[in-house]
Amino acid sequence: MMMNDPTEGIFYKILDWVATVAVLNLLWLLLTLLGGIIFGWAPATVAILAVWRQKARKEDTLSIGKMAWKEYRTNFLKANGLGLILMVSGAMLIFYSFTLVQWEGVFTIIFGMIFFLIAIIYTIVLALIFPVYTHYKITFWEYFKYAFAIGISHLHYVVMIVMAVGVIFWASNFFMAVYLFFSFGMTSMFVMRLSLIVFDKIEERNRKMDNSEA
Repeated sequence: MMMNDPTEGIFYKILDWVATVAVLNLLWLLLTLLGGIIFGWAPATVAILAVWRQKARKEDTLSIGKMAWKEYRTNFLKANGLGLILMVSGAMLIFYSFTLVQWEGVFTIIFGMIFFLIAIIYTIVLALIFPVYTHYKITFWEYFKYAFAIGISHLHYVVMIVMAVGVIFWASNFFMAVYLFFSFGMTSMFVMRLSLIVFDKIEERNRKMDNSEA
């Protein structure tokens, strides 16, 4: 009589998923602190997303820790370039929002609309730029263009990403354990999985176009 493989059971898979999320969350915190937070969060984010991507693609030949550390070191400078641009842009948007409330009349409407448009563009890019970075090998500035182009053409996925992030961090306000052990681990998983769906759709469409032209 053959014994069932315990790794095939649903209970084992749930425990494995919970453990993976917790480990990746801890790794993100440690790698972020290693870079002094400001210079650590972006390469740490890239590292954890890359791990989720490789697990989804079943390319994880290294252990989670080794994989994350390799991606962190390899992408440290370029990821920080993306992160610093995003931080400066975000700070400018926050400053703009504070000055906007001090204006009156028609200028408030005009500049309010401009602010709203820029904020949407920023949100789209922010939601996808790190998944795009982990998936595509393109030039530095093309990451921003790709993130926006992909996001604006698949806007409902951007909305799902934003909602997933919002729900997870909303839940973290009520359950500190979620924040400490699972918040970024879960967030990164949802962001990468949803992004991969979009990337697969794009690649499938491109293959069909190539076949039709052949």
